[in-house]
Amino acid sequence: LKLRHATREWFIWPFGFDPKHPELVEYRQVTSDDERPLRAFSSTRKGKGGLVYWAVGSRTPPSLPLDVPGFILREDGVRRFVEADVPETELVARFRSAFSNKGK
Repeated sequence: LKLRHATREWFIWPFGFDPKHPELVEYRQVTSDDERPLRAFSSTRKGKGGLVYWAVGSRTPPSLPLDVPGFILREDGVRRFVEADVPETELVARFRSAFSNKGK
């Protein structure tokens, strides 16, 4: 398994993280390089949508209003990890809507 790829990324998932049993989760690219300042990847884990995003060139990602059922947010200082009780595609759509409305 190659862990370096131009459009694929893996993270150790922070929800319910057990240092003795780390969980490697594959993410799909949500934003492209020309959609700066945010970089985002999505996933599906245990039937829930997942999202990780960060601000390129900044230490603190912006807070985005994501009104979704079962919303949980974790941060590692640079990235924000979101998990919600909605499918990955719906979580991505809501993220894109919040991101595009942020500048308005």
